Amino acid sequence: MTPSSTNERRGGSRRKEPLSTIRAFDRESEEFLGHIQDLTLTGMCLVCDLDEPEIGRALSIVLQGPGATPVVANVTATIRWIREAEHEGYRTLGFEFDLHQTAEDEKAIARLAVLACH
Repeated sequence: MTPSSTNERRGGSRRKEPLSTIRAFDRESEEFLGHIQDLTLTGMCLVCDLDEPEIGRALSIVLQGPGATPVVANVTATIRWIREAEHEGYRTLGFEFDLHQTAEDEKAIARLAVLACH
């Protein structure tokens, strides 16, 4: 039995994961897209409230870490899956990164991935 199923049986709700301090923005419009829930060198999970995301859609995204001089990475990523997020009204989107990131962006992604784990 998992802790969440025990909690749900007792009438409680599942514990919600805190949103990451890593934010995602549309590279072209600079519009805020959401927070990164999980990040690796090959992809990410984005918690967002996008109206109609489509599997297979590619986006140019800027990932930005916290702080006065944040770590920034530019990625092109394709939506591979969509599910309802734990936060009401939000979705979690699974993205796969384009294989052709710059070496600088790959280093920034690696640094941001460490931040996403904490």
